[in-house]
Amino acid sequence: MEYQITPATNFSFDVLFTRVYTFILTFKNSDLYFFLKEAADVLIFFSVFFSLVFLVSGIVIAFLHERAELELIKTVSTPPAEPAPEKKKHSKEWQRVLDHIGSNNENDWRLAILEADILLDDMLDSIGAHGDTIGNKLKSLDEKSFPLIQHAWDAHLVRNQIAHEGAEFILTDREARRVIGLYEAVLRAGLYIQ
Repeated sequence: MEYQITPATNFSFDVLFTRVYTFILTFKNSDLYFFLKEAADVLIFFSVFFSLVFLVSGIVIAFLHERAELELIKTVSTPPAEPAPEKKKHSKEWQRVLDHIGSNNENDWRLAILEADILLDDMLDSIGAHGDTIGNKLKSLDEKSFPLIQHAWDAHLVRNQIAHEGAEFILTDREARRVIGLYEAVLRAGLYIQ
């Protein structure tokens, strides 16, 4: 038994167009159409509402984050004119860090962070932190005995990126100042600089 395929001879675009047009008119007057239209209106309302909520939340979070960073950057300042005798050496070293961070040269910013990390290491030794590396010394402390430990970690991790990635690590002026602000907050809290 063989099957033969015969072309459809009674196909007409007019009939197809008429059927599609009739379906659309019938559908437009159906209950399903009105239900979908109401659901779409509700969906549009909630989409706009939640978009505005997320937009405003994002702006507020970005503003607060920016404000906190600016406060941290503002903490970078020069030491007092006459530091205490036991802190004179540290104040001179810290002034050198501030001189480097005040430069327009990215390599000076890197040097400032490396020198600030050396001061952090010395300070950790002076407060009795145990370990061979700064990382180990920070691990030996907890937040109760050293409240700004997270600042120290954040600054030290950037120092590690500079040391390990070299020139491939992109360091902006803003990031460099933020990191020096972290070091300054930690060193001041540890009474290592004035």
